[in-house]
Amino acid sequence: MGTLGEPLPGGQDILGFFGPLNGGATDPEADRRLAQLLSFPTLAAQAYRTGDWSAFEAQRAWLEAAYPQVFSAASVELVEGAAGGGPQAMLLEIPGSNPQLAPLVLMAHQDVVPCVPGTQDHWTYGPFAGTADGTWIWGRGAVDMKVQLAGIFEALGRVLGSGAPLERGVIVALGHDEECLQEGARALAGRLEERGIRPAFLVDEGDYLIHDLASLGGSGHWMGVAIAEKGYADLWLSARSAGGHSSNPAGGTSLGRLCEAVTRVCHEVGQPRLTAPVAAMFRQLAPRISRGPIGELLQGDPARVEACGQALAELLARDPETYPLVCTTAAPTMMEGGSSAPNVLPQDMGAAINFRLLPGDSVAGLVAQVRDLVADLDVQVTLMEGANDPSCVSLEDGWGVDQLRQAAASLFCELDGTPIPLAPTLATGASDARMYEGCCDQCLRFSAFVGDEAEIVRGVHGTNERILSAAFAQGVAFLRDLVTGCCCGVPS
Repeated sequence: MGTLGEPLPGGQDILGFFGPLNGGATDPEADRRLAQLLSFPTLAAQAYRTGDWSAFEAQRAWLEAAYPQVFSAASVELVEGAAGGGPQAMLLEIPGSNPQLAPLVLMAHQDVVPCVPGTQDHWTYGPFAGTADGTWIWGRGAVDMKVQLAGIFEALGRVLGSGAPLERGVIVALGHDEECLQEGARALAGRLEERGIRPAFLVDEGDYLIHDLASLGGSGHWMGVAIAEKGYADLWLSARSAGGHSSNPAGGTSLGRLCEAVTRVCHEVGQPRLTAPVAAMFRQLAPRISRGPIGELLQGDPARVEACGQALAELLARDPETYPLVCTTAAPTMMEGGSSAPNVLPQDMGAAINFRLLPGDSVAGLVAQVRDLVADLDVQVTLMEGANDPSCVSLEDGWGVDQLRQAAASLFCELDGTPIPLAPTLATGASDARMYEGCCDQCLRFSAFVGDEAEIVRGVHGTNERILSAAFAQGVAFLRDLVTGCCCGVPS
């Protein structure tokens, strides 16, 4: 077990980017509330297996007690997803005085991922201890994403407490199973569609990072607003053979054919291609990129992004950090089968490959391509559950993105006080936001609860997940300013 308070990799480098408006101020009482929220082991996959949703019910009761002003101002609806488990997803609606104004939707998910078995004792504090030590708030969900769940309620409490009238309504949409099925978000979005509600825009989780442009050959920093997300598919490849003695492997083995199929698929699927979100990203960043291969290619001119699109995609594909932005990725993740001894030929063999699809690709097209690639190997291809096509692409310069920029401008700054720009980008992971495309044209993914890259990579879904108290306060200030700017004092 780690020593209490032991320093960990990553840390407080981001404090220098917190602008003077909030200035890194912290709120110990808000920290305490977030720590308490982290103490609820809301593990959706486990709850589906066992039928025990008591942690979710206890968390919901705690939220109502901790944020009475928000709940008293809102109508609250609990919604059940198609997978069952009772009504666990939450929809809170705080009406505005002008019903002609489309509402703002703030999103978070109530669930968290479990700890890897055997690692619980590796945490400095227990994963569900819910600890705030004055500098950090520790626990599973401290970044992904109970920090945003708590932050939404903290921010709304401050706006409502200020007495500023809401002219535009606010809807808080809280799915309960984002980390497994996403049926909660699907059901919540369905309720909005049934009621004919079309939000002005929605904000879901982003990548929690302030990016250094140096890795692209630029100067300064930027933050990403994902205007689309990649699709998802798992394919199961299976091969069969009669088995027998290894002294006569004539015609090859099921294992050999399967390995060749996996290698072929990973090599052929996902050639570099520039999509609309990534092109939008580089149009905004191009004037600040002057060095290296990308700087030489773009020459600081946004117009060259389209003109040199394929060359740019191929450059980005060579870098492990940017490769997922320009390729449909294929990752072999599981294998089953094998023989009982080294001198026995295998019979039934199978392997799973996980794919993340670029906008413009489709699950159906992927399945057809993979089946064509392995047709001569006598390998069967099966689409597993949970596949989704890539999301729609929201406007890169829509009103929602503009509101995010305005709220961030005074809170996230370079050391000289210059606002850190927000640029469109592509989310390489999945979120609940995609479920709302039927009722919302601007589905945006942005996190103002940031950490430095080492901290995020180590902590999200890993051991010792934590967030700086100052980063939590900064995110709350952002959401407060976003709600105030969008919903209070709106010109008629």
